[in-house]
Amino acid sequence: CALPICRLGKMLSSIVLVASASPLLPATHHDGIVSADMPVHPEASQALVAKANGCPAKMEGVLFSHISKTGGTAAQHLVARVFKPLKDKEHTVTIFADVGESCQPLSHESASKYFTIGLVRKPCDWMLSAFIQEAGKPYEHLAIPTDESRAAFKAWVNESITVLYPKLGKLSLSNAEKMHEAKESHVLSAATVTRYGEPEEKLVHCMLHMHTLKADFVRCAKEYQACGGPAGADLSDANLEHILKEAVAEAKGQGRSVGSHATCSSMFDKDMMEQVMGIEKSYIEKYDLGTCC
Repeated sequence: CALPICRLGKMLSSIVLVASASPLLPATHHDGIVSADMPVHPEASQALVAKANGCPAKMEGVLFSHISKTGGTAAQHLVARVFKPLKDKEHTVTIFADVGESCQPLSHESASKYFTIGLVRKPCDWMLSAFIQEAGKPYEHLAIPTDESRAAFKAWVNESITVLYPKLGKLSLSNAEKMHEAKESHVLSAATVTRYGEPEEKLVHCMLHMHTLKADFVRCAKEYQACGGPAGADLSDANLEHILKEAVAEAKGQGRSVGSHATCSSMFDKDMMEQVMGIEKSYIEKYDLGTCC
């Protein structure tokens, strides 16, 4: 991604891990989820997860890929801090971020070698976060919206939906360029499909949701182990909370807004919500996000 398509920045490089083979994994299957209810032999667990989401044909580690403004800082910290101590020389941890050489879409090749983890967010929440980052700096720490902030955001959303998003289908671009242009359209479904493909392509073995990140991460970690990943991950609530607090502190230390701006529901009026839902309704249903905000 040497093109000016992906912003230059730091990425967590592949971390080689070194640990023991998987012991029995407490797991049961419910709607494609591995949960801790009853002990199942590793081979049975692996077959169970493979049936639901598929496992890599040749397990070389875990790969986390994320779109900016979806909660990637917190998720990156969880992936690196939980899996790094497992110390398994056969498996690596790789991060595909929105910066540097890691700015690339998932492929069937990567999904065949790594247990891939993605991350999605409620699309109206994501639009507001993108607005604050790109155009709404004066409103970054404004917890109560004003007429001025609402008007600026409404114009920004309208341009995204009526001008930027319609351009996407008219462009002839490389995969990396499509990712960039989709993200710049401020339509999360477009950014998601260029990064992860469609769910039926099975490029993502386990999907995280920003609003249920901690619980989803525990599920994905168990599925990774069931697919042959190393055992022994510390998934205790205390450890995960500590990691998440560190991620928030890091983001704030970099001058980024973390929960300090007005809420999604206070910034979207009825007309704006209907405008976004005209595009994002199927995305919300596809990823079981519930609502736009």
